[in-house]
Amino acid sequence: MSAKPGGVGPVLLPAVGGMFVISLLDAAGMIPTGSPLNLAIYYGLFGAGGGISAYALFRRVRL
Repeated sequence: MSAKPGGVGPVLLPAVGGMFVISLLDAAGMIPTGSPLNLAIYYGLFGAGGGISAYALFRRVRL
């Protein structure tokens, strides 16, 4: 997964977008944040992974 010259890699922005959605849910109190491990799982696995998966699904459906 290489970055485009003069730009951001195509997967970075969806990952950040997914983590932003998780942070909104965290701020609303919808995510149980009992330990730092829980936060890492929610932000990393569900946030970044979900954003990348949504991007891949969007690209697959669009093409």
